[in-house]
This record gives sequence, structure tokens and C-alpha cells, in this order.
Amino acid sequence: AEVLGGKKYVALFFAGKWCPWCRALEPKLQETYKKVQGLDPNDTEIVLLSCDNDQAAFDEWFGQQPWAAAPYEVAQGENGKAPIGYVRKAKRDAGKPQGTLGEHFKLASVPQLIVLDGATGTVVTDKPMEQAGNTISVS
Repeated sequence: AEVLGGKKYVALFFAGKWCPWCRALEPKLQETYKKVQGLDPNDTEIVLLSCDNDQAAFDEWFGQQPWAAAPYEVAQGENGKAPIGYVRKAKRDAGKPQGTLGEHFKLASVPQLIVLDGATGTVVTDKPMEQAGNTISVS
């Protein structure tokens, strides 16, 4: 929470290392993040909410990211915690509920980027790439 203090915007990034579209988006998102941080470090913070299969996959992928992340056990509801992120269908089919934010934003897949006003928490945009006219190609 401290990393989010005073930020104009907070972008919730629902993604996982296993997802080819997430990996395709990552370089563009990193480039944009670094530019924004270079201009004003207090403008925007991205928070990864991982939907990786396990802690090890999260640790490996998150170690390459320049932004913040919710702890894996919080995002995915491990160790008796309720999940807050996007829970994949296979895990839901096995009995795990959708995460509170996954449910709140009606997420059907990843990657998803939801940009919130840093002061009020209201949604600024839930389709920033689409609105910018960008497409992601997966090879």
C-alpha cells in the first residue's frame, strides 16, 4: 500500500507468465511504464495481480518486472486467504472462488489492465490498449 501513496493513477495488471498474450503485452507495458516513471515517478504505479499456477512461477516472472505486485498468496488466495485477483477457470472448476477484484471487474480472461484514480479508486479506463488503438500480436 505504501508504494501506492500519492499516485495519480494505479493500474491493476491481471496477468500470468503462462499466458502468451500477457508475455506479448509485457514489453510494451514496460516501455510505457518506464517513460511515465521518467517523467513523473508519482504519476502511475502498476500492480501485478498474478494468475500464475504457483508461487515459483510468480517469483520467476515477477523478478523481471519493474512494477509492484500483490503477494501471490493474496492474489490467488493461498494459505487460507480469499483470492483478490483473477482466478483461472481450471482453479475455479477445482473449487476455488473467483477473486474479489476478478469478480468486481467481471474479468473473463487475461491480460487485463484496469486503471484507477489514485485518490478515489474510481475506474478511469478498463480498456487502455483498445482505446489507444494498439493491438498485441502473439507469435
